[in-house]
Amino acid sequence: MLLYGCRSVKSRGTKVWIGGCSCEEEPKILWSWALDAPEFDMPANVSMEVGNTDIKYLVMELHYKVAQPETHKDTSGVDIMYSKQKTKYQAGIYLFMAEDGTFPPKQKDIHLDLACNYTSPAINVFAYRTHAHNYATLTVTRLIQSMESVQHSTSL
Repeated sequence: MLLYGCRSVKSRGTKVWIGGCSCEEEPKILWSWALDAPEFDMPANVSMEVGNTDIKYLVMELHYKVAQPETHKDTSGVDIMYSKQKTKYQAGIYLFMAEDGTFPPKQKDIHLDLACNYTSPAINVFAYRTHAHNYATLTVTRLIQSMESVQHSTSL
């Protein structure tokens, strides 16, 4: 389940969009959840800004493990709290993807590395989520605060 922020959405004459993203432009991921993942609540005094930004529409995208019959009543959803009061901290999402990773036939193990050299203003990492479908048996995340601390990196 993905919640996107969009500047504009494609018109289809229906509230339900089947197939592909309904945003006119590149969507901004605001929140995600995957099967068997734990619940997630924002920390106190943290929010994501919408409305006063390019985000004018919220779009929820659902992926099903098993196709559902058209008669299936979906009860998926997310609770969103809205406030006109600014919070002390602004939340955001950095997305890392192994787009060049491949799964060669009959190969038992593969290794994919992702890295980011973040040089913008200081941030506080308060959560992370991995997503590898049923392919991964081990996913490791490390926060390295300087190259001198590589040997003593923190596993999140």
